[in-house]
Amino acid sequence: MKRILILTPLLLLLFAACKNSSKSTQTLLTAKNLKSTFITLDAMAAYTLKTPKGAIIKIPAHAFIAGNASKVQLEFKEAYSLQDIIMAGLKTESNGNPLQSGGMFYINATADGKALELLKPIKISIPTNAYDDNMELFKGQVESDSTINWVDPQPLDTGLTAKKLLLGERLFKANCSSCHKPNKDFTGPALAGCRDRAPSREWPYRFVVDCNRMYETDPYAKALVKKWGSKQMQFILSKEDIHAIFDYCDNRATLIPPINLPDTTTPMPVATKPATPCGFDTVYYNRADTGITIIPDDTTVKQTAFPDSGAVADFVNEFSSGTESAIPLDFTDESSTGGMYDISIKALGWYNLDVFLKAYPALTAVKLKVQLQTPIESGMNVFLFCPGKRLLTEANSNDGNIFSFADNTGTISLALTDKAVILAFGSKGDKMFYGTASFNIKTEQLIPITVKETTEAALKSFILKNNIDGITIDLNKKEDFEIRQKPCDGMASDTSAEAIINGF
Repeated sequence: MKRILILTPLLLLLFAACKNSSKSTQTLLTAKNLKSTFITLDAMAAYTLKTPKGAIIKIPAHAFIAGNASKVQLEFKEAYSLQDIIMAGLKTESNGNPLQSGGMFYINATADGKALELLKPIKISIPTNAYDDNMELFKGQVESDSTINWVDPQPLDTGLTAKKLLLGERLFKANCSSCHKPNKDFTGPALAGCRDRAPSREWPYRFVVDCNRMYETDPYAKALVKKWGSKQMQFILSKEDIHAIFDYCDNRATLIPPINLPDTTTPMPVATKPATPCGFDTVYYNRADTGITIIPDDTTVKQTAFPDSGAVADFVNEFSSGTESAIPLDFTDESSTGGMYDISIKALGWYNLDVFLKAYPALTAVKLKVQLQTPIESGMNVFLFCPGKRLLTEANSNDGNIFSFADNTGTISLALTDKAVILAFGSKGDKMFYGTASFNIKTEQLIPITVKETTEAALKSFILKNNIDGITIDLNKKEDFEIRQKPCDGMASDTSAEAIINGF
């Protein structure tokens, strides 16, 4: 069966072991390349842990069947980028059926050198920059050849992210959808990214509830009217409601690539004040590698809870008519990320957030082959990436040095004109070889690739750096996930500055 995967935004996962597998594949791309992190815990105590890439693990007291052991060593592996999954040589399919995946991890615990089992469920939150509510949790079943088959899909927990996005969807459809779309211009501009395009993060919140006055006093609001030729009506919504709407639109734009999001506008100067703690949030940034850490009991690790209905809060009074200086300086704008997948596990081992692959819209059956000019007679591994559609698949057959991406109909379903990347690699003796090509999808193609010598270290480095010969494999790679303390935003008047509107 053809193995093909459409990768979700965040998170992004897949590697399918080549049907034409060779010894080089097994030694180059293995789970040993996926780093384990360890922490020693009191066997009887409760913990909230933070992993190096941003997962939160909540362990209740007496969670392990540890006998008389006083200490437990916890091991955790996590893979949230395509690069990590490729390096680990993993695949995502359930009994031969292809999956699209949103996160993969391994958790294990030992005491006195012996593997433990769970007595109580453990709750885990996996960070994502795009939340897909179709995801389910699959358990990893290790096969005799050491490959993993993902089985027994279970629904995810209904966490704060899911509740927030559902609220945002309902509010958007009830209040905004007649004039706006999440990820493309309509009667009004796309709402995705509006907080980043506006003069300040709080400006769009204020505009929603106080636009009538702002049309008279605010240069940015005036410029919007000039650009779009109409005025938005004023709404009575709480800050939490507006925040949920914006998060829903941002998430939709990440899951479904935007068609014509407006250009960003250079932010106007914003007065600041010393930052004060506002809890914790999932963020992405370059950082030094760390291990698992313990979050103290008196520290709150959460995403903002949102009400189940559009109740009007004091926010309306805060942003009612008056002077600009009346805007509260303690205004906060929480997560701009997709949030967290929340799950509960009753056994240790491998897990994967997946959904069975569904037909992707606007695809065309195409004939695609690759012709390798290579010194290797056999054992080459050939992969196809479509970064814009988050799609990766393997060549499932070959005739000599001609490799085909096709199912039993002789075709593969792809989006015409989309940019695609081929990566081929293999080894001969102690030498490693690879080749790449970048092209746009057509109805029928034979892509020639010249294979050249490299080293195993260099090829691994290319994969991890997400760039091979200047070709990007994963357009949405995040360098790292992290949970860190989030400061409050200081807010002040922006109306004295001139706005140059390229969209809102």
